[in-house]
Amino acid sequence: MTVNPQWLVGDNNYLRTSDLDISLTYRPINALNISIAPSFSHNNNQLQYVTTAEVGGSDRYLMGSIEQTTFRVTLRATYMVTPNLSIQYWGQPFGTQGIYSNFKYITNANAGEYSQRFMPMSNWMTLSGDTYSVDENNKGTADYTLSQPDFHFGQFRSNMVLRWEYIPGSTFFLVWTQEMNGSFYDKSTASLDQYSFDFNQQAHNIFLMKYTYRFRL
Repeated sequence: MTVNPQWLVGDNNYLRTSDLDISLTYRPINALNISIAPSFSHNNNQLQYVTTAEVGGSDRYLMGSIEQTTFRVTLRATYMVTPNLSIQYWGQPFGTQGIYSNFKYITNANAGEYSQRFMPMSNWMTLSGDTYSVDENNKGTADYTLSQPDFHFGQFRSNMVLRWEYIPGSTFFLVWTQEMNGSFYDKSTASLDQYSFDFNQQAHNIFLMKYTYRFRL
């Protein structure tokens, strides 16, 4: 078993990242090997690029503070039925969610002082549905708009492979691959069930057969 924590903090606290990777391998018998590797990361970046807007013929490089959570679990198992016949499985639920706030645009990216590199703009923004209207002059008319950049995405991918070396040098493969997409979201509740997967889309399945034959001359 291995545990690998990591922490990263940027100047002026503009970036804070924490990661935790765990790997556990279990072999109950010689023919069976099982491993599980969960990974969790949390990222807070005050200067995450959002989009580019145009105002008076000039570009506005819009940034925001993003709080992103990513979680995945990698599962692997190999079972040797015989020395020439094996079954292998790999599966991974994956989810990520990003929430944006504290929008700003870049004024001088090379300024020595961190606070002089951007102009806060949250007070000029109004959210309607999934669209922000930005009125920089407070005249009641939007100078430009941008889509709400928040996101959440969940996915489960897996594959299973049967491998049979039916004669030395010649192999038959039977493969099943599955992918399910959906959501990964914060339920805003306490305890361990704060984050949840929801694979609400129809699964995509692929079946594949392949064989090789070694000719002897």
